[in-house]
Amino acid sequence: MSYSDVLSLLLPLELGGDQAVDLAVEARQLDQVHVSAASLEAEMFPHLSDAFFTRWEKMLGIIPATDARRGERVAEVLYRLRAQGRLDRQYFIDIAATVGFAISLVECRPAMAGSMRCGDEVIGQVARWVWQVTIDGGFAQFARAGLVAAGEPLGWYRDDRHLKAIFEDLKPADSHVMFV
Repeated sequence: MSYSDVLSLLLPLELGGDQAVDLAVEARQLDQVHVSAASLEAEMFPHLSDAFFTRWEKMLGIIPATDARRGERVAEVLYRLRAQGRLDRQYFIDIAATVGFAISLVECRPAMAGSMRCGDEVIGQVARWVWQVTIDGGFAQFARAGLVAAGEPLGWYRDDRHLKAIFEDLKPADSHVMFV
C-alpha cells in the first residue's frame, strides 16, 4: 500500500478540487522521509556508515592517517567503541595495569542474612555501592633499563592521582571508590 493510498484512507470524504494533487505531494514527501530514515538507520552502525563516518571518528577523537584505508578506519572506530568500558572488576583491574598499577578490587557487600558468618564485619546498607581498591606493590618505583631516560631519578614514589581520576571518570555514578 502506497502512502498516497494511506493518506486517502485517512480522509473521511472526498473533498474535490486539488485533493488528489495535494495527496500526491504529501505522499512523495513521506516516501522521501522513509528513504531518509532507512539511510539514517544504517548510519547508526559505524561499519555501515557512509555519510556520517567522519562524525564517528570525530566523536571518538580519531585522527586517521592520510593513507589509511576504509577498513582500517572502520576497525579503529569499532575498537574504540568496544574499549569504552564495562562494569566488571576485571575491566578496572586491567585499566589500572595499563597505567602501571597492580591493584586488587573488592566490592563491599552489606550485611545480609545467608551471606554472613559469626565474626564477619557488619557493614551498613550504604556499602552496597562501595569499591575498595588496594594498590599492590606500594608506591615506591625504581628505574629499570629501557624505561627511564638520562637525567631521570633512579627511584621515586608514584602518585596515584591519575589512577583515581580514571576510576572517578569510568565508575558508575552511584558508586564510591575507596583507595586504601
